[in-house]
Amino acid sequence: MSVVGEVDVPRVAYQAPGVPGLHPMDAALSLPDELYSHSVRRYVAESAARSSFDEVVEGLRKSTGAAVPKRQVEELAERAAQDFDAFYSSRAVEVEDTQALLVLSFDGKGIAMRREDLRPATRKAADAGKHKLTKRLAKGEKRNRKRMAEVATIYTIDPWVRTPDDIVNDLRPVHDVAAQRPRPVNKRVWASVEKSAREVISAAFAEGLRRDPERLRRWVVLVDGNKDQITPAAASTQAAPGEMSKTPSFQKSRTRRIWAGEVPLLAPSPRRCRESSTSSDAATTVIQDAGHHDSR
Repeated sequence: MSVVGEVDVPRVAYQAPGVPGLHPMDAALSLPDELYSHSVRRYVAESAARSSFDEVVEGLRKSTGAAVPKRQVEELAERAAQDFDAFYSSRAVEVEDTQALLVLSFDGKGIAMRREDLRPATRKAADAGKHKLTKRLAKGEKRNRKRMAEVATIYTIDPWVRTPDDIVNDLRPVHDVAAQRPRPVNKRVWASVEKSAREVISAAFAEGLRRDPERLRRWVVLVDGNKDQITPAAASTQAAPGEMSKTPSFQKSRTRRIWAGEVPLLAPSPRRCRESSTSSDAATTVIQDAGHHDSR
């Protein structure tokens, strides 16, 4: 079954008693072992990532000549994902001969799941809850109904150091020709709802060590306030060879300076600072710090 409908391919079969038949043309044409062609399988895999299975079936019917039932669509999508780890293992980036930044970033996304697919602790909490409605969840009942997918990315990028004037000019309603930002190189983004956050983060650090085994480059690790990400990221940092400095958060350091009275001009908005005809040395220092923070 192809994107133009069902196609019959007559070919020679070599057979012998007690062994399966051999069809050399199957290999020559790169035919799959199953009924559906590679193009159909690719359409299903890409569409199922952003749409429901019913919509995939309808999309196949409208845009191709392939009639694929919903159950077969589900099975094709599942089989398309089974080689994920092996695929990226074969494409792993080796040692990079560069001094550019090595950036790792992590985030979590809750995905509503069927009860049997929740993690054990979440399923137990969900079972302990009471439902107000019989057909669907009422407002406020979505707690303990989701499973966290951990998202990770790793890439190489040159630092982008900006001056205070560059940052102030970005606040103007009419911008000049923007400076060309550095582009990420060897970027990989992946996510897993099956693996834990610790496993995904450990895999990202392992790839980072493949790119920079001697830890000669500056690593930048970005996470939010989720302790389930901070804890494994810190553990992976300590387990990696070499030294890694821990920089206090930008917001925390600025807050300390506000309460200490060191930067009185932090209170006005950036627009008010821009509209002011003069700026103090303290304000210039803050803008300079913000530029360096943004470049990291």
